[in-house]
Amino acid sequence: MAAEDPLSDDLPGGIDAVELMLTRALLARGHAVLSLDEGAIRIRRRDGTEASLGLANLRRILEAAPRGEAAAHLARHLDALETAPAAAGETAPEGPLVPRLLLEGGPQQPWSRPLVPGVLHLALAVDLPRAVRFVTPLDLVRWGLSVADAEARARDELATRTVGLVAEPAGLGEVLQIHAGDSLDAARLLLAHELFGGPGGALAVIPGRDGLFGAPVGTEAPVEAARQLLALAQHFVRRVPYPLTSRLFWVHRGTIREVAVGADAAGELVFSWPASLATWLSQGP
Repeated sequence: MAAEDPLSDDLPGGIDAVELMLTRALLARGHAVLSLDEGAIRIRRRDGTEASLGLANLRRILEAAPRGEAAAHLARHLDALETAPAAAGETAPEGPLVPRLLLEGGPQQPWSRPLVPGVLHLALAVDLPRAVRFVTPLDLVRWGLSVADAEARARDELATRTVGLVAEPAGLGEVLQIHAGDSLDAARLLLAHELFGGPGGALAVIPGRDGLFGAPVGTEAPVEAARQLLALAQHFVRRVPYPLTSRLFWVHRGTIREVAVGADAAGELVFSWPASLATWLSQGP
């Protein structure tokens, strides 16, 4: 009779079921389970080295998997655990985590979450000396990090790398620019209020990966600044090496909203301010 395949059945529901299935699978592969709790499992592999695997994200992935696919997801995580570097505790990212902004539906679609629905996604990446590697859910499992913790690390790293940067005139009316040349300028849209902001936040555009342009928002509708930013973005998005978008955004205390742009009967631009900005402009601070 063939040996039972510990990954052949659908995963029963519940935390205990996840731990049971994981333990069975590890033992079937010849590993020793050293400790197991709700946070992580630590094993001694067949070659004598030790490794650990965070369980919080693994549980979420398995519980969200369509029926019949949980076993395949678990098998992939076990494969990664078998080849992960030996460590005294959780494995760690091989470099600093940084945020990256991507267009929804763009050619590069690693794991990400919506930042501006229908327009921008926020992805996380490991910043290596001569390359950038996008983070996957499997990485988070190996590192024992939640999505929120990993994103917080990435945002902290971005803030640290932004210290000392000063917005400079872009040569077009009220428009200012940030150009650090570290491939993170577009990601600094997350910090546009701090970099450009007036009391009502900032308008900003990210025509490419290596440029952020913005203008402060005061107590009057920033129509002229919006026109200037839109013109600049439409010019550069067709000319930069790593283009993103010519859309216009309003950033206020870390919240990012798209500013809808239309035209009136005479062909003049008309801006539809996000609700919070419209309220600010109508009532003041």
